[in-house]
Amino acid sequence: MFGHAEHSHAAEIVGAERSITSLAELASIVRAASSALGRSPNPHAIWANAAQLLEGNAKAYVGSEEQLIAGIQPSHHGPEAWSPAFIDSIVQTLRRARDLRALAACISDSPCPAAFICGSMSYGPFYRVRTKTDGSASDVDLLLVTRSMSDVTRILLDISSLYFLSPTDLEQAIDAATMAAKYAEVPDYEFHTKVRCWRTVADAAIEHTPGIAPAYALSLHFVTPIGLRSATRIGSAPFVSIRCGVPDGFRTGGHTMNIAVSFTGSPLVNSRQISPWRLGLYREEHQPLAVVGDSLYIGRFASRLSPCTDILWTDRAVEDVLNRFQRRISERLQAERSLPIRQPRFVWLAHPRSRRFAPHVVRRLRSLDAIELQRSAFAAPR
Repeated sequence: MFGHAEHSHAAEIVGAERSITSLAELASIVRAASSALGRSPNPHAIWANAAQLLEGNAKAYVGSEEQLIAGIQPSHHGPEAWSPAFIDSIVQTLRRARDLRALAACISDSPCPAAFICGSMSYGPFYRVRTKTDGSASDVDLLLVTRSMSDVTRILLDISSLYFLSPTDLEQAIDAATMAAKYAEVPDYEFHTKVRCWRTVADAAIEHTPGIAPAYALSLHFVTPIGLRSATRIGSAPFVSIRCGVPDGFRTGGHTMNIAVSFTGSPLVNSRQISPWRLGLYREEHQPLAVVGDSLYIGRFASRLSPCTDILWTDRAVEDVLNRFQRRISERLQAERSLPIRQPRFVWLAHPRSRRFAPHVVRRLRSLDAIELQRSAFAAPR
């Protein structure tokens, strides 16, 4: 632990007794701490204690003081500028939570019976959601269940009223969704598009806060209830995704690596079949849940719902699909644990980014024998 004098100094900087009620107030705390950093003889101790105090107010429990200190890294503004990764991740997480609530309000009357937060906002809130060293920022992954793929266009039109979304990206996404619904050879596929946020307008919450990237991408994944049911069934046929824009890692020849992971954390690297489809769209086939030998491997789509499903909202029919998925994974885990060759097997290890999970998420999931279905902490009343 750090000395009482250092803790008092940190408390003076961040205002230990007051509760953070707005992003603007949090930004002012970051600025005050940044100013104090230059005159402190032990800046690491100041940031660690400031993080402890912010953690108490923002309810962002991430681990030990040593982990917090290790999270401080040089920012992209130069070797002399230091970025407090923990505080940055608080700001970036809360900004995304605010924006997701605004988006949810826009589509409250849309034909969208369920929505789930995936990616780093699910496995690493207040920890992995941050400004990166190259100046970019973490995406927000959102899985939206639509009654039919023809409804995707309406949902995109509904969210176009949000001023912080790129109108150019939305226009491109609407055209792509319309084309996919018209020409896709299967009725139940995944449609994926990205829309940039805060690229053309300023976010007042961070306007005077250096080192925090303002823009980030909203990665939208649309699927029907039938598609969701198929993608969460062990041994089902390959799942089709239609993507707007060049897929990450795409190379000439149409093959990129797809990493699926077993309950032991062992990866299965196989080829994803990706090919240009129509006018800037790409078609991909992949296996969400594959059994190889005695092991189940959780792949690209299914890992968005595992090991924890962060529910923004859902209706009863989609909830039944999730419950069956949870039961299948639990039964499979128990069957593999009874094999003659004993290895530690856990649901949370069966994810390609399990090593990036926030410590507080790992602690919550470590003892679970099934996928965790929970209402997201970022969900608004619906």
